[in-house]
Order: sequence, then C-alpha cells, then structure tokens
Amino acid sequence: MRLSAVHRLIILASLLLTSCAQQDSIHRVVVSIADQAMDVYARNQVIGHYLISTSKFGIGDSRGTYRTPLGRLEIAKKIGAGAPVGAVFKNRKPTGEVLVPDAPGRDPIVTRILWLKGREGQNADACGR
Repeated sequence: MRLSAVHRLIILASLLLTSCAQQDSIHRVVVSIADQAMDVYARNQVIGHYLISTSKFGIGDSRGTYRTPLGRLEIAKKIGAGAPVGAVFKNRKPTGEVLVPDAPGRDPIVTRILWLKGREGQNADACGR
C-alpha cells in the first residue's frame, strides 16, 4: 500500500518525536542543503524523502547568523506537531496564519521546525543561538 504525503508526514513526525525523547539508534535523518531535501533512514534503508527549507543565510554555526549548521546533530525539539500544513511560525511560535504552498512574495518558516543540538565542536552552538 502506498501512503499519501500526509500519512508519510504523520509517520515522520512520530519517528522524530520518539527520537527526541530518548536516544534512537535505529533512525537517522540526512539533510541535503544542495537539494533542499531530507531523507529518513531506518537501519540504512530510506523510509521517507521530503522537500525542506534550510536557512536563506547559508551554512555555519556562528551566533547571530541564523545559518544552517553542518555535521552530526540531534533533534533537540520538534516544533509544530498538530499544526496544519502551511502554518506560519515566527520565533518558533505559530502566528495563526496558514499559507498555500509557494505563496507569492512570501518566504516564511512554515509547517514544522526541527530545533537542532550540535554533537561536534563545529556545531556546538546550534541549539543555543
């Protein structure tokens, strides 16, 4: 049975919430900044592929830059569970606005936020900035 995109998103959300509560050695998330895509693996097999959006400010981990950190990270917090697709967030809080995909003239943070905690020296500031 092939799952719809909505069902895949629900499955992904439950996997990520589980990984936040305790160390998860089965699942892994790999983000490609170049492809703006995220793959979810279970024991080295892709179980989900999703289009994502990383920071428009580029890559890096310096305080105040709002860049996407690189390297090994863990999900410290998942924000947006239960929010409708297209829900707009500001300062990690929903604004109440819901946008259609690719809304003209808009580039907000929508639907879900994965707050990351660095596991290496190069990305140690990821969560605290």
